Amino acid sequence: MKDNILAKIIVILAILLIVGIGLYYKYSYPLSQAQLQADFKTIIAMPIEHYYNATEDSCGIFYSRQTADDTTSGRSNNKALNCLQKKFDVCQTSNLLTVIDESTTDKKSITYSLLRVLRANDQGECIIQNYYEKQRWDSQNNQIDPVFFINTCTSLSAPEYKSCKPDYIHEMN
Repeated sequence: MKDNILAKIIVILAILLIVGIGLYYKYSYPLSQAQLQADFKTIIAMPIEHYYNATEDSCGIFYSRQTADDTTSGRSNNKALNCLQKKFDVCQTSNLLTVIDESTTDKKSITYSLLRVLRANDQGECIIQNYYEKQRWDSQNNQIDPVFFINTCTSLSAPEYKSCKPDYIHEMN
């Protein structure tokens, strides 16, 4: 009799555990750092490849997808940005991958940026490096005017992925 009740309790707990895991994946997992890490491993872009090959600590992935009606953001975007800012303030090596997907808007572009906090220079300013890639498409989905650069600077811009943008790129737009 006791074994029968114990077996029923174990079955009920197993069912509750499975339902709990299912609810977690349905409501908590989408756009989490774990999901973003898994999703971007298959994307071929220079900043992403450098992100996965980096040896320094990572603040994670900042993700934003904009549509005509809505903006979808990664669950840990603010945490990732705050981490990078803190690492920059004390000049501790770290990185942040930023992905801005505007492919369904009028801009028809995707921007990948890997910001790396490197070290302090001789003046005590923190050096950062930006691996930047912007892919754009025309109305027939032909890729046009891709923009690539790797540049270093000593200040973080807002938004962060535009940090270290060379003057000639500002002049082009």
